Formats: sequence, C-alpha cells, structure tokens
Amino acid sequence: MRYLGDRLTDIIHHAFSPALLRDKAPLILAAIAVGSIGSLVTAVARSPEAMAKVDPLWQTLHQRVIDYSAQAGLLLFDITVSGRHYTQSEDVLEAVRITQGQPMLAMDPEAIRQRLESLPWIKHASVERLFPHEIRVTLIERTPIALWQSPNGSYHLVDPDGVVIEGGYSRFSHLPVVVGDGAPEAASDLLAMLNTQPELAPRIKAAVRFGARRWDLWIDGFDPDGVQVRLPELQAEESLARLAQLEREQHILRRDVSVIDLRLDDRLIVRKITDPTPENTDEGSPGKNTVPGKDKSQVRPIDPARPKTNDPKTNDPGKSTEKDARQPQPSPAKSPATGNPDAKNGIHLRGPAQDA
Repeated sequence: MRYLGDRLTDIIHHAFSPALLRDKAPLILAAIAVGSIGSLVTAVARSPEAMAKVDPLWQTLHQRVIDYSAQAGLLLFDITVSGRHYTQSEDVLEAVRITQGQPMLAMDPEAIRQRLESLPWIKHASVERLFPHEIRVTLIERTPIALWQSPNGSYHLVDPDGVVIEGGYSRFSHLPVVVGDGAPEAASDLLAMLNTQPELAPRIKAAVRFGARRWDLWIDGFDPDGVQVRLPELQAEESLARLAQLEREQHILRRDVSVIDLRLDDRLIVRKITDPTPENTDEGSPGKNTVPGKDKSQVRPIDPARPKTNDPKTNDPGKSTEKDARQPQPSPAKSPATGNPDAKNGIHLRGPAQDA
C-alpha cells in the first residue's frame, strides 16, 4: 500500500508540473484518474482489514491532488453568476462559501448547489468549475404569481408550484391576493381559470379559498369597495364565463351591488350596496348572502398597497417590517468586464443581475 501511494504521488506531482499544465491543462485535468484508481483499489479491497488501509491512503491521495493542483496555479479568483434577478449577491456568496485563492479542486460543486437551492428565491442551481480560475453558477429563480395573505395577516409571495417565498413583497403588491387554507397550492389553477376571461382577470384583486374547494372573488377592489363574487365548488369556470357575459351585456359589476352569488345554476343572487348586512350564516350554504368577516370563516382580504401604519397593536400586513426593508432588489447591471462590486473573502461576482 505504501509503495502504491508513493508511486501515485510521483505521478500526480509530475502531472501537475507547471510546464506540462501550461501546455495540456484540459487533458491533464480530465486525466486526474485518482478517483478511478481509488475506486479500483476499493473494489479490490474486500476485507475490513484492507479497507482500513485503503481509506487513509485515498484521503492522503485526495489531499495531495489538491495541494499539487494549487501549486500548479489552479486557484479560484472569479465567480460568474447568471439568472440572478432577486437573490441578493451577499446571499449567493454566503451559500457558495469560498475564498479567493482557494484551490479549485477543494470545492464541492454539489454541496454548493444544495446550499444555493436552500435560498428562498432559488428554484434550481447548477455549479461548474471553469479551469483554471473560475466557478460558473447558473440560477433559475422562482417567479411570483400571487400574494398569499396568511392567517396572521402577513403577506408572502407564491410561485406557480405553490411554494411560499419568504421575504419582502412590497414591489409585488400589484399581484392578486389569495387567502385561506390551501390557497397557495391552488393559486396557479385559479389564475389559469381567470385568464380564460381576459377582460375580467385584470380587475380581480383578491380570491378567498373556502374549505379547499371553492373561491370567492373580489373585483375592482377590496372590502368594502370591491364586488364580492361567490363561485361554486363545481363548474367554477363556467360560472366565471357567465359573469363575464353579464358584464359585457349588462355591466353588472358597475351597478350598485356588493355581492353576486353564482353558486346556483338556475338563478343569480345579488345584494345591493344599500342592503343591510345579513346575520351570521353558514358560508357553505349556496344562496345565503354572507360576507367574509361576517361568516364563521372570518376571512377578509386586505389591500397590500394601502397606506402603511406603524401601530404595533394592529395586525396589519401593510405595515412596514424589517423583512420588507430587506426585500430583494435587482442590482444595477454591470458588464462582465467591470464585475459586481459586491464581494466576500476577496471573491467578486461577475455577471449582471437582471430585472425581472
């Protein structure tokens, strides 16, 4: 074992000689067959006694490969990042956890990828070494499609997969608000249904999910200014088309109405703004004119763009919070030549952050 280790060390030392590296670096790097040799030695070593000898040998060889590669000049100096729109550069550097001048072979691309994908905005990441001095990171970030109003009144962004994105939301206050249990997971299907009626979709400000089975829509505003439209559990898309037709032909949403109930196939129930608010009733019974906040669900959407308050006693999702102050903002685009001014441990990110 010791003889084999010494011989492999001589081979590695020769392979990483600066002169040879300068002429045939890609070939040499591709031929770093120490991994293959280690696998072969491991395969031959069947007994626990032999394995006890192989493991230290393999660790020694691995470290010597790293040391000789560093002596040959394979050191990290740059990181190129593409696909970064909302993730802060300092968060990327924190996840990468590398230092300028660190040996290229000492980095674990798979571990870096896993840390990057643990960041709130990053859906997928790929990491690859570009010898002799660079790491290339490619990011696919999540795309927010809606704002989820949680039970405590705070807002969180939601992506098409129903994943809740932690962080600031203020710059996305134009997105529709979804409320209720199961709302994040059902948001993508809801928006797909709303887009079947393009003349109505931009006017829908919020949707409240009841019992993980049906939606109430708020059109042209939030309570008390918007019109509440109750969709049925089944055939919701057909009911939405019915509403769109009524709006085209009769402008029903522009009349003096506060609630339109579409849960019955053979009738339309409308409550005018001047009608008294009914007593507390069961929201689940079709045709009963109940209002979010009055029925037993006690759910009502709140406009995320309304004026902020600093009253700590109010559970106001519109109030300024520390997370909102730290919301991700796309960085100014920089040319790859000048690089990004953000740096850590001497490492500079290259590649512009792009506006979404």
